[in-house]
Amino acid sequence: MILRTIVASVLFISLASCGDDAPSQAPTGEACEVSEDCLSNDCRLELVPSDIFQDPRAFVIEGGMCTSACEWDFDKIEPARSRGTCEVGELCLQYGYGDKVCFVQCDSDNPCEREDWECRAIGTEQYACLPS
Repeated sequence: MILRTIVASVLFISLASCGDDAPSQAPTGEACEVSEDCLSNDCRLELVPSDIFQDPRAFVIEGGMCTSACEWDFDKIEPARSRGTCEVGELCLQYGYGDKVCFVQCDSDNPCEREDWECRAIGTEQYACLPS
């Protein structure tokens, strides 16, 4: 009888806690509206170049993109140098001498999963998921 009560209590507690979880946060490359939507707490709606002598227009990211700031690692050889401080499977890219941020890497075996994004060449032998 005691075992049955314990099992019933555990079952009730686990069922009662279902649905109480906080909404999941999106990984790098996924759409976002605010930084709280992202695991990295960094939602970019646009990338702005810092060099006024370059094209000063912002690169607007429709639907936003979860990302994080990054730095290149010049002490390493490719591809680790271009990944820099990004996670494995990501690439550190810079827009017009502005902020460097992490983008999802891709190739023919790992295509972009986000709708209306495509795998584009970045330099030689590097590919990242970018808006179409």
